[in-house]
Amino acid sequence: MQINDENRCSGCSACALACPAGCIEMKLSEEGFLRPCIDASKCLNCGLCRRICIYGGNRAKPLDSGTLYSAYAADSGLRGSSSSGGVAAVMARQAIGEGSFVCGAVYDLAGQCPRHTVCSSLQQAEALQGSKYLQSRCREGFAELIAKLRQNSAAEAVVFATPCQVAGLDAVLTQFGLRQRVILIDNFCHGVPTYLLWQRYLEELERNRHIPAESIEKVTFRDKRISWHRYYMHISGGGRNYCEPTARDSFLSVFTGYMVNQRECLDCRFRNASAADVRLGDFWGRRYRGTEKGYSMMLVLTEAGKKFCDRLDGIERMEVPVEERKGQQHEDYPFPRFYDRTIAMLKAGEMPERILELYVPERRRKQKRLRSWFSTDLLKYLKYRNKQ
Repeated sequence: MQINDENRCSGCSACALACPAGCIEMKLSEEGFLRPCIDASKCLNCGLCRRICIYGGNRAKPLDSGTLYSAYAADSGLRGSSSSGGVAAVMARQAIGEGSFVCGAVYDLAGQCPRHTVCSSLQQAEALQGSKYLQSRCREGFAELIAKLRQNSAAEAVVFATPCQVAGLDAVLTQFGLRQRVILIDNFCHGVPTYLLWQRYLEELERNRHIPAESIEKVTFRDKRISWHRYYMHISGGGRNYCEPTARDSFLSVFTGYMVNQRECLDCRFRNASAADVRLGDFWGRRYRGTEKGYSMMLVLTEAGKKFCDRLDGIERMEVPVEERKGQQHEDYPFPRFYDRTIAMLKAGEMPERILELYVPERRRKQKRLRSWFSTDLLKYLKYRNKQ
């Protein structure tokens, strides 16, 4: 059974959350993306999954209707340990201090994937920090949050998720009469790659760097202690440390090249619109290209979002023209030339390095890696590595 007429899906889990019969599960598809699987024997044919689907309709607001701020955490330590300016971490602390639940993605070492969880303490919320460049398993976390809101009519929450996940949750919360008690925060999302890429990357990491997946103790998709503008993957475990920039890391190279993101990400309907109260992201561009401290772009989209941001204690912010959001994925990405071929390669067990060879001939790729390597702050990188 198709849930929407367009036969499109980004794995937001709204249909699974809303289903009164509980007959929809989110499972990885053959292409490596979370998709709804329906048990037809339990289906009531109520049609709620179709009505709730974000590809049937949504309440997204145009981004240019919002108010844009440049912002960062006043706590330099918090700012330094965050992927950009640390505003999301301040928001989480503020919410918990006010007695609200916080729901966001943590990296689950047992499952080697990001997973949404509900936090009620500062210690729990610390695990939410940092970018996770994979599709989060959000259904269980969202379901737990909804249950807590239903159990306590005074409970409130703040949720961090991707734009499509937020759009789906917005629809479900509205359906259940809970939306007014939740602040939804999405991000300037660059899409999610297939889990096939991550699986092969972990195999490549074990083969080349001798770090088995089961020994991994921490994954940092962007380690800002070396650079904000340049991405550094940092994985530790089994007494070993792996830390490399995008040009020398096959996962980051494939991901930032949009080579195996899900199809729905390539022409995302939430690139210029949002169902959230606030959208966050890195403040790239001319304004801050000379600093490595990290700045957040904070786009306030609703009155509820404004009230929440106005009472934030611990951020420095400055209002800037909303047009400065341009460049934060305001255009669709071209469909990858070798998309179907790369998915087939990953399914067949090929490593990410082989995908890169399709797009950049081997010799040119090595030259590019060398140029990138020597253009980085090499002394800072080596000093950091020597501390590990």
